Amino acid sequence: MRTYIFAYGTLRTGGSNHSVAKMNICAKSLGVIEMPGYKMYRVKNNEMGSSDYPGIVPTGLASDIVVGEVFEIQGEAAAQTKFISDLDAFENDADFNEYLRVEKHILNKQCYLYEYILPIVGLPLILSGDWVNSKGSTI
Repeated sequence: MRTYIFAYGTLRTGGSNHSVAKMNICAKSLGVIEMPGYKMYRVKNNEMGSSDYPGIVPTGLASDIVVGEVFEIQGEAAAQTKFISDLDAFENDADFNEYLRVEKHILNKQCYLYEYILPIVGLPLILSGDWVNSKGSTI
């Protein structure tokens, strides 16, 4: 059984956390795609002191698109499970949960992705839905 991740922000190839989260070692890119039904926001000044990063929220509207990369997690089942567990810890500090891991059907595969679960009031909307190419394209 294979495990898949849809990464839309800093975990994408070339992203600031791609290597930190070991995506370059444990995951194989299947390509960049557009996924409908979500809006992307720029998260700033969080309580963990991180620099900017994206969060996506479901809208259910086909006109709302985010751009992300689908990855196949490599290794045996136990290694895949450990990688997902480590990724869960990476996405959510023990005292500060911002994301909920959900499963979505993407590219005919069941993929995990992380939805932003905190209030979005005041967060800039990334108009393009593409974190990698989003510099300056917020409202």
